[in-house]
Amino acid sequence: MLIDLLQYFTNLYSNNKNTQKQHILLLGDGFVSRGFLKNIDHSRFSITQISSHGFLNPQDFFLKTKPQPQPQPKFLDFFCHKPDKIIATITNIELTRNNGVNLSTLEYGQLLYGFDYMVVGLGNNKPLYQWKFEIDQYKLLSGKNVSVLGMGPTGIEIAGILSANNTVNLYEMLTYNNSLSYLSKYSKNLLIDRLRQKKIGLNFENVTPPLTDIIIKCVGNTPNTVCNDISNVDEYLHYSNNIYVAGDCAKTPFPKTAECAEAMGKYIAQNINNDNKKINSFTFKSNGTALVLGTNEVLIDNNKYLYNAIYPNIILELYSYFCV
Repeated sequence: MLIDLLQYFTNLYSNNKNTQKQHILLLGDGFVSRGFLKNIDHSRFSITQISSHGFLNPQDFFLKTKPQPQPQPKFLDFFCHKPDKIIATITNIELTRNNGVNLSTLEYGQLLYGFDYMVVGLGNNKPLYQWKFEIDQYKLLSGKNVSVLGMGPTGIEIAGILSANNTVNLYEMLTYNNSLSYLSKYSKNLLIDRLRQKKIGLNFENVTPPLTDIIIKCVGNTPNTVCNDISNVDEYLHYSNNIYVAGDCAKTPFPKTAECAEAMGKYIAQNINNDNKKINSFTFKSNGTALVLGTNEVLIDNNKYLYNAIYPNIILELYSYFCV
């Protein structure tokens, strides 16, 4: 009788275990997470998301300049299944044996998790809302002599916006031929002409500006230092067989853009949906770039300028919903 009961409960446990969802630990709430949550098979996996911000999805960045304590999803967020979410600032990641991780957090101290898969997309050291706040502060400048270091999308947009009320010079360490590589040749020529029309000084092979009222550095993102020990990934974005690292915190040859991070999240979800079988290695092809160059002025890559159109922030917000 006792043996029969033990056999019964053993079989019951085995059957329940077989029907349980596999557990995915998702670190971060940026564009990697958004791409991942939109494409993972939620019927097969349970997901715990740990994020240092109150954002549910990164498009909130276009609307708020600080995190919200209790974020509410907008209607479009329902295309992403909501995971179990813990708001915590991760300060250290220590992998343990048998698919475990010990997370050091400011809010809760040590958090120990087991996982079948772990996806890390913790971005860089500067949160989106902090970057947005700094941009808003720069927009208040007037009558200043401003030097902007870097001709990436952020540097170009800041220079274009500030040129209306300030004297602006752009500095780039690359040569003219190697600069603005994220644009097509047609768009690059169009952009250079428009910057010169705005009387923005263009300086190539130079990152040492003369003394000015203010210097704004836009020379690239610093990967989140919490991920230093797990940032090396292969062509499948694997750190190890069941740990993926993507976005700004991963060492890859791909651009550190929201569009690329979203694509990485989607790719990882498809890999895991495919039982972690190594499908084609990750590749990225951009759908294009949209640059705000001032009030009611947007450059669409491989297209043209939109003058006096819908306010650019609305264009970019819609872009963040549907195109990224």
